[in-house]
Amino acid sequence: MAVDRATGASLEYLYLRTELAALPDFVSAVRERVARFAGLDDPRLAKVHRVETLPPDTPGGPDGLAVVSRRPSGDRLAGILRAAEEHGLLVGIETFGQLVSQIASAVVRLQQAFPGAAHGSVGPGRIFVTPESGIVLVDYVYAPALEALNLPRDRMWQQFRLAIPPLAGRLRIDRRTDVMQIGMVALSLLLARAIREDEFPNRLPDLVGSAADKVPGGRDGEVGRSLRTWLSCALQLDPRRNFTSATELGAALEDWLPPPASPKALPIDAPQGHEPPGSRPGDTSRVEGIAEPLPAPAGHRGRVPTAAPGRLARQSPLPRIAMGIAIAALVLMVGVPRAVRFFNRPGTPRGTSVVSLASFPEHVEVLVDGKPQGTTPLDVTVSAGTHSFEFRSEMRRRVIPIALGPGEYLTQIVDLREAEKMGLLEVRSEPPGAQVSIDGRVRGMSPLWMDMRAGTYTVLVTNGSGSAEQRVTIEPGRSITFTAPLGRSLRKASPKTARR
Repeated sequence: MAVDRATGASLEYLYLRTELAALPDFVSAVRERVARFAGLDDPRLAKVHRVETLPPDTPGGPDGLAVVSRRPSGDRLAGILRAAEEHGLLVGIETFGQLVSQIASAVVRLQQAFPGAAHGSVGPGRIFVTPESGIVLVDYVYAPALEALNLPRDRMWQQFRLAIPPLAGRLRIDRRTDVMQIGMVALSLLLARAIREDEFPNRLPDLVGSAADKVPGGRDGEVGRSLRTWLSCALQLDPRRNFTSATELGAALEDWLPPPASPKALPIDAPQGHEPPGSRPGDTSRVEGIAEPLPAPAGHRGRVPTAAPGRLARQSPLPRIAMGIAIAALVLMVGVPRAVRFFNRPGTPRGTSVVSLASFPEHVEVLVDGKPQGTTPLDVTVSAGTHSFEFRSEMRRRVIPIALGPGEYLTQIVDLREAEKMGLLEVRSEPPGAQVSIDGRVRGMSPLWMDMRAGTYTVLVTNGSGSAEQRVTIEPGRSITFTAPLGRSLRKASPKTARR
């Protein structure tokens, strides 16, 4: 591991297996993907910097290749699952939902940034859980290269632990692959262990039943039945009924997931009388069979840390996560399954604003001021002022005027499935950029516009200065605005209602 001289971020060198580095098509695909994703900067996706040729005396040499990327703090989920299996721990249904929601949100963000792209290698060994109880996805540059190998589905699992949906013809790694791989991670969380080599794919239906036995009420309870249906769609066990995108997977998860419990609840449950596990070194497993970590080679562009202060010496959070101690914040990691998260706001050019658009269903045509912009999910940069956003699906059409200030970053989520039953909730804060939660689930950052089913909801807006909470009632065909005055006082603001 090394440190980037410019930013101080920890770097990791991952060398490609010799036999893979010897394949020109594989290497070319990796280089193209690294170059394409070099500008991606999102805290949920480990930044990839470059591909380097290794010196002859390194483990991957001579003429070996290493992918240089930012190393997240924390531990890989694979290591956490090993600790959970070793000590007989269980992942609660709430923690399960929170983690899966975050993973799906990160995958959607990657797909938003690069339309048509897929992560392609989502798995416990490629997901970090940070000390702040967030998640970071790594190793997302290999999908095109692995696809070029054109290996059978069973060999992709045996060699690389990559779950690939049933296919006819040439191997294809696409968004359906991401959905299935998220489903495999979800299944591992509920079983509190990794899926074994001989269990994929034939034993998946049995594992789904075993996972449902671990939730409140068992496999035949309300939660268990919903979970089995959701897992079957995610794992694509029934070709007539499966999820086609991470957005759809996340939305379906929220439909049945029990509401968040008290923040004091522990995320991982130990059997009564169980002794806490001892300290365990952080997991170092990599993308199985593709790349392995190695020390920074001599002459690398970073510098090797000489001491262990600050971020580099941070104690591994794995034992604390394994016992659910000192990470009650994990219970607050409520996901955004119906929406795309935008916790990290990119800068916008002076005098312009960005509107991030998501919809249900996906791939809805978007027009801004009458000009086609593409299909959802989509980020649109416009000048400050009021603009007309039109959404068109085969059956419905919606026009929403949105007023934007200079440099504003706004999330607009539109549901066209049952438009006649929906109302519009607008949440703003003074200052903007506060976290917005609705009925205990984080929905995004203010300002936020979101289609909601008719009903009464509790809206909580928080930032570093404090919080503001308000009960709002959504009525069909009406819009309601809640502005939280966080900068000045924490009084409850009165929502304003208007006909749409």
